[in-house]
Amino acid sequence: MNLDRICHIKTVMAAVAPETVGLNEYLIHDESCGTIACVAGWCCLDPKFNEEGLIWREYNNSPGFQRFSPGFHSLMGFFDIGFHEAENLFGARWGSEYDHEIEHLTPTDHERAMHRIKRFLEDHDPQPA
Repeated sequence: MNLDRICHIKTVMAAVAPETVGLNEYLIHDESCGTIACVAGWCCLDPKFNEEGLIWREYNNSPGFQRFSPGFHSLMGFFDIGFHEAENLFGARWGSEYDHEIEHLTPTDHERAMHRIKRFLEDHDPQPA
């Protein structure tokens, strides 16, 4: 597990406008409303992650990394995590085991994403920031 990269996801998501987070789409470029993306989509647009090899593959509209299959497999390879961990960080709305903890608050997708990252780090980082 690459905790440095996973910790950087928090920085990426803290910098995006809450209304630009949509957990049911990787990435949508729309002239009228701008860019809307899920956590994985925003990570694919991050310059630091781009330098390290995570990219947005336009031809199949999904994350890409080296020799890994597009989508979740690329995310799993880049962050060095398994499918279950990838679902908890990058899953669609209601796709993470952490979602039930805040459902009563009717969270926005941005709030849901930030909660997932926080909880993931609590579960996996021996020295959370």
